[in-house]
Amino acid sequence: MSYITKQSKLVFDFLEKHPDKHFSAEDVYFALVSNGEHIGRTTVYRQLDKLCENNCVRKFSLGDNGACCYQFQS
Repeated sequence: MSYITKQSKLVFDFLEKHPDKHFSAEDVYFALVSNGEHIGRTTVYRQLDKLCENNCVRKFSLGDNGACCYQFQS
């Protein structure tokens, strides 16, 4: 990643701490907010997309309804 924002680091760090688990974007959002972090839902989705583009995170489709989950890629 060329430029790292606080929000992208929050999302990255959360997934990195749980490398064997899959999370939806909503899971990531609620986990960060419940820890007192100030981050928007849209920001989480945007940061997950960027992390996928940079091959830091894997995205898995969960069916035809468009749902997906994410996992840290080591």
